[in-house]
Amino acid sequence: MRKTLLFIPMIALGLQLKLVKTAPVDKDAKKISSENDQYRAVIEYDHGNFEYVPVKRFKLQNQEGRVMFELVNQAHTLFDVANSGVVVGLDFDGPVSGQAVLNFYSPTGSRLATAQIGFLGERGFCRDGSVYAVNDGHAGLRVFTAQGKELYNLGRGNWFALAGNGRRVALAQDAAILLFDDGKPAGEIALAAPFLRQMKLSDDGSVLAFADRKDIHLYRVAEAKRLFSYHEANAQLNFISLDISRDNKMVIAGIAEDKGRGAPDRNTRGFIYLFDGRGKIKSRQEIKYANWSAFIPDVSFSANQSIKVKTVDEVHEYTY
Repeated sequence: MRKTLLFIPMIALGLQLKLVKTAPVDKDAKKISSENDQYRAVIEYDHGNFEYVPVKRFKLQNQEGRVMFELVNQAHTLFDVANSGVVVGLDFDGPVSGQAVLNFYSPTGSRLATAQIGFLGERGFCRDGSVYAVNDGHAGLRVFTAQGKELYNLGRGNWFALAGNGRRVALAQDAAILLFDDGKPAGEIALAAPFLRQMKLSDDGSVLAFADRKDIHLYRVAEAKRLFSYHEANAQLNFISLDISRDNKMVIAGIAEDKGRGAPDRNTRGFIYLFDGRGKIKSRQEIKYANWSAFIPDVSFSANQSIKVKTVDEVHEYTY
């Protein structure tokens, strides 16, 4: 396929992406929300220093704006809110020690449990909010229930991904991605290189997608069978993000263009690639931006055949 196609703003290859909404990114550090926007929190910070800023007040609201609970004068500095309304408040002092304490709260504000983390790494809830995982830089990938009970430790790794209910976990190490069901080994997928950009399990845990800088792969987990691989031959384009549709029929990838040192418009454009389950590109979409970071464009599927593409300043919503 000729690379000149990449310089056309929209390439229809079987599916038409329709832009339905563009909104500014909410950059207010005093507001966070669950992934599904059903729960939102307002944060009031206390006095601190450059590395450690405690939270004076945390207030969780539901979608209608009703206050679910408030926390006042706790030692928490970070928060994660699940789609179920469960909250984890983290007592984290940044690079001073790298350590953290996890504080688990019910959607009504009852403190359920606490846990000590040796060095805080990647973390997050599964989609239904029943499982929370933390990559502890000292101890390995630690998996908890939403009530704060530690289920198991899966060992050291670089990346992890959770199925929608959290029962299936993928853990990327240097040489392979290890697969687990309820904490028990369930197979592995060999890696050519350890430098993954992103990794996602489908909601039902049946397929796994992962990408490094130049390649994207999709596997069926049960047989560790590769469904497709795609290599990006254009030297200026690099994979940044990816996601799997809720019905497992599509994979979306966010690609950043780097025109090289000295170019006046070096990092001002990215692309969306929409793949079907066999690796055929069904559509390409150009995304332009004035401001750049190493994590854009960030792509994700939403319900009802829609896609969200986040840049530094805007969130674009498409249907297909």
